[in-house]
Amino acid sequence: MSRIMSIRFLIIEAYLHVLAFALIITGLIGLVGYPDVQHLTFHSLVLPLDSSLLLLLLGGLLLSAVYRAGKLLKALMFLLIITVVYGTTRNWLVGEPETNFSFISEFIRVRTAFVITSLISSLAFSWSLESRLTKRRAYFTGVGIILLSSTSLLSDLFWAPEATSLRYDFSSIYVVNFLSILLSISVILLAPRSHQSLSSPGRIPVLAGLLGVMLTCITWYLLSLQTISFINQQSDILLAKVQSSTERALSNRLALIQRMSERWEALGSLPTQAYWQQEAKSYLRDFPNLQWVGVFDSEIQPYWLVGRTDKAAEWLPRFRAEQNQQVWFQQTLASRSTSLSPVFTLPDNPSTYVLLASPLNLPNHPPRLIAAGLSLQGIMRDLIGTDYDQFVLALFQGDQPIYRSALLSNQDLKSRPINDRNIILSNGKSWKLVAYVSNPAAFSTARLLSVLVMAFGLLLSFFLMLSQRLARIATERAKYLQQANKNLQASLESQAFAQALNQRIMEFTMDVLCSFDREGRFLEVSPSCLKLFGYSPEELNGRPYLELVLPEDRDLTIQEAQQLMTGRPTYNFRNRYRHKDGHVIHILWSADWSETDQVLFAVAHDITPLVQNEAFANRQRDILSLISLDRPLTEI
Repeated sequence: MSRIMSIRFLIIEAYLHVLAFALIITGLIGLVGYPDVQHLTFHSLVLPLDSSLLLLLLGGLLLSAVYRAGKLLKALMFLLIITVVYGTTRNWLVGEPETNFSFISEFIRVRTAFVITSLISSLAFSWSLESRLTKRRAYFTGVGIILLSSTSLLSDLFWAPEATSLRYDFSSIYVVNFLSILLSISVILLAPRSHQSLSSPGRIPVLAGLLGVMLTCITWYLLSLQTISFINQQSDILLAKVQSSTERALSNRLALIQRMSERWEALGSLPTQAYWQQEAKSYLRDFPNLQWVGVFDSEIQPYWLVGRTDKAAEWLPRFRAEQNQQVWFQQTLASRSTSLSPVFTLPDNPSTYVLLASPLNLPNHPPRLIAAGLSLQGIMRDLIGTDYDQFVLALFQGDQPIYRSALLSNQDLKSRPINDRNIILSNGKSWKLVAYVSNPAAFSTARLLSVLVMAFGLLLSFFLMLSQRLARIATERAKYLQQANKNLQASLESQAFAQALNQRIMEFTMDVLCSFDREGRFLEVSPSCLKLFGYSPEELNGRPYLELVLPEDRDLTIQEAQQLMTGRPTYNFRNRYRHKDGHVIHILWSADWSETDQVLFAVAHDITPLVQNEAFANRQRDILSLISLDRPLTEI
């Protein structure tokens, strides 16, 4: 079985895998979903292409660092450095990407803050592979990335314009900040294992973690699309309302001017000066967005002109100087229908105006035009109201913006549109009404919810992978313990057999195996002592052996025992013991002293028959030595 890894190491392993999978899958989702985007705007992109590419490379770098794949890490590092150098160099040359766009995605480029974060993280991964990522360096790097991510998140939450360069991204800002913070933690966690090799977590834990992360990222993507759909729906409701209201308001104002013209034509002559003054002032009073009312000849000279101020005619010189206005005036004068002029502005006044005109044809009078000046700012402000302050509406005449409900930069006009509708005018022409996100933070709750779902899903994936990893280790340990138990059982059976065999040998052997302490007392005695000494082991244990030695042999025995305790073993020492029934037995001893255990181990062998045989042989030898041929038998 492989070495037992600590829980801490397993937690780091699962965390790094889940984060690497999240970076890779999130980047892939951004790349795959990019071609389906019809309009490159802030709200329509789940993740910009440049950011998706960086996330994909960072995920591959992290996975390469985890598995210590040096060649793959170097290749990915090379691609990331190219991207980083491109981003930082162009940002440095042309400024932050407020009005500049990426060659890769044709959308606003990734910001410098996220580029720097990516570079720092990739360097940390490279250091970990080369065992140069010390704890201190890892902590400083991780804390630096956390500070950048937190600053970017705060600037996006509170939408501080002065902190634009600190932001990471323009769309799905929270997920980029969230993954960046997780990335900084991975840098810190890589340091303790920069000198270790990672064993494979196994196929099942990896597949479980990958599946969990994939489901999480897909859920995040679908929630983000739902947020985009919600924004589109809200903007479409607003556009439909403003479109119908604008068309109806313009139509009513044109009808108002047309009724004046038809009334005078029915009378067959111009009204009196007093009547004209009274009617014109009533129009200005009843319709606040009308700025002046007048009657004009073919040279665009006012025959009558009544305005809200004394400067009612200040718009005429500029109006007459514009070729398109002259063309429109002559066309309307020659027609029999009301018409709306092209938009124009007053001198030193950015407000935009249009003329509501109706031709006036009286008998014996040259052709004239009844026209009223309408303020677009006033009428649009009344129509839009304040119910949709999360959106900004802009009105375009061709490519020229003629009205904005709030101040928007040129970059915002290009990168933040949502929906548009055409307002059909009476002369067959049209204006384009476009809705924009007034503040990306206005829909931050919905975007934040999708990121919280991602955080929760990644947490579940982390625990899923960790549990599968622990289950695998538990299974391996169970197999190991089962095998160890089998080996132990076999060893115990072998020991039991050997012990039983040893017991039988000790029971049936004629020799006595015994041990004595320093004072000469029996400690342990084999069962064969009953045959040799006549005493059972229980009777001998704790009893001094000298009690059994014949008095004549005790001194010699004590002397031999003392020599044994000095470290000199003996193999042929003889002495005599008194059997329990009283007869004398001769014992041959083999003994040795254990200094470690302070115990004398000995083997006693009964040599009584041998001694008796020796005595008999000695007597026979003595008898034979007395026999002599020159002595009579009676003397022997």
